[in-house]
Amino acid sequence: MRLLLSLVSLSVLSACGTFTPVVIDTQRNIEKEEITLDENEPIGGEVPHEVNAQVNKWVKYFTGRGRRHMERYLSRSTRYEAVMKQILREEQVPEDLFYVALIESGFRSSARSHANAVGYWQFIRGTGRAYGLQINAVMDERRDPELATRAAARYLKSLHTLFNDWYLAIAAYNVGENRVKRLVMRYQTRDFWTLARRRKLPRETINYVPKYLAARMIAKRPTQYGFDKVEYQPGLDFETLQVSYPVNLKTLAGKLGIAVDEFKEFYNPTYLTDYAPTTKKRGGLTLRIPKGKLYAAQEYALESKVIDVAQMNRLLNTKYAYHRVRRGDTLSGIAVKYRTSIRTLKRINRLGRRNLIRVGQRLNVPLYSGARIVASSSSSKKVASYSGQKTIHRVRRGESLGVIAEKYGVGLSKVLRANRLSKRSKIYVGQKIIIPGKHSIKTTQRHGSSYVVKRGETLLGIANRTGVSFSNLLKYNGLNRRSKIYVGQKINLTASRSVASKKLHRVRRGETLSHIAVKYGVAIRQIAQANGIKRNHRIQIGESLVIPH
Repeated sequence: MRLLLSLVSLSVLSACGTFTPVVIDTQRNIEKEEITLDENEPIGGEVPHEVNAQVNKWVKYFTGRGRRHMERYLSRSTRYEAVMKQILREEQVPEDLFYVALIESGFRSSARSHANAVGYWQFIRGTGRAYGLQINAVMDERRDPELATRAAARYLKSLHTLFNDWYLAIAAYNVGENRVKRLVMRYQTRDFWTLARRRKLPRETINYVPKYLAARMIAKRPTQYGFDKVEYQPGLDFETLQVSYPVNLKTLAGKLGIAVDEFKEFYNPTYLTDYAPTTKKRGGLTLRIPKGKLYAAQEYALESKVIDVAQMNRLLNTKYAYHRVRRGDTLSGIAVKYRTSIRTLKRINRLGRRNLIRVGQRLNVPLYSGARIVASSSSSKKVASYSGQKTIHRVRRGESLGVIAEKYGVGLSKVLRANRLSKRSKIYVGQKIIIPGKHSIKTTQRHGSSYVVKRGETLLGIANRTGVSFSNLLKYNGLNRRSKIYVGQKINLTASRSVASKKLHRVRRGETLSHIAVKYGVAIRQIAQANGIKRNHRIQIGESLVIPH
């Protein structure tokens, strides 16, 4: 019946003079033709080439004000271009998606966005893990050029499967698939340019696809756009070393005669510390070794094996909490709050030397209060052990090595030697400090009933030094935890008559100075004078206020 209808249609078209009939062999069985695809042929075809006003705007930018940025990106692009494009072909996506990494990170493994997206392809933590990337305190596979590229290819492929359009897939890579899916369903269109023209997408995403297209045009024909003097970096030529044990990268790089920064940044950017751990997921440990040095690396790998595996496992099991920066926050204040160091905060957040943070920024903070851990190898010294008589002191908040030594009446140099520390060593709350010999805490001699503040001292340190509890020290002096002290200030170590005769009020939720003044039948001015604060002072919950008679 289907054949008869086809013949009738052909006869009609022929009669109209618009079609020349083709002779059909009706005796041959008509079978469904099997479609075979090349295993490396992109699914969904290539990314379309389109030039419009939006694309030209970005071409003008990259060849004008943004020229120095594009030159830098093009210079880096050749470092991993062959490797990345090969992976894109293997995953059956267009190799031109390589240029998405150009506008995402400028081909920089350490790139980090304001949203904490990391690496060449700028994965956020959740998406990276969803596509098989491992992220912890020792390693971040979002920084790996091969693993991250494979994850990005699979993510982009799934987005194309969802939208059946490469422009929408690239837009969703930027803003998220759910946002784009809602817009497609609401406005019943799969045309990116229609959504962009109606300004239904975020401004960044409206610019994202034209920016990609402009960057691709320039990168594929750089001389045509005036980029004929770019100094392209040579592609990294490397071999891979596979071992079944963790390796100290610093030790291995030293034995191979390579700068450790170069060995980590260019060849093995995955690793955030000197540790390179094994993982079950990857079946051991794979390292990139410069071409020609593989034999030497195989020989030196065992000598570079990590001995202190316990420390490495402690780091591997570390998880981050998040701190949202508020007005008035500083790195030092955040470090004290989470019992860590400024250096650790800068390292895990990839901050620069200037310590600049902004309100609303989200910072990674470690959940444990540990000292800085340095990778150790077979050539490293073991942790100090003290064989003589000793007393163990557990560090409290606000204590320093000098304060601890003075408490036990022991010289600072002896404490440093017993713990194999230096004067610059950092200690942390809860750390065990060896005090040589049998000691009890030395009772500090007080000068009368007051103490004069010296340079660098804090209220907490004075409390520890004098043996007065911190809460009593605040009460005796009419201070609170946020009060500032200055050099030469006299601090009461006992309750004076004037203080004892006054009432103390602990601020509760919802209270203000005016409420408290009415409650006790005094003027706001009197409370402010008694506590050394201004009348418009913002009181905090839990703050102690002196109430004058």
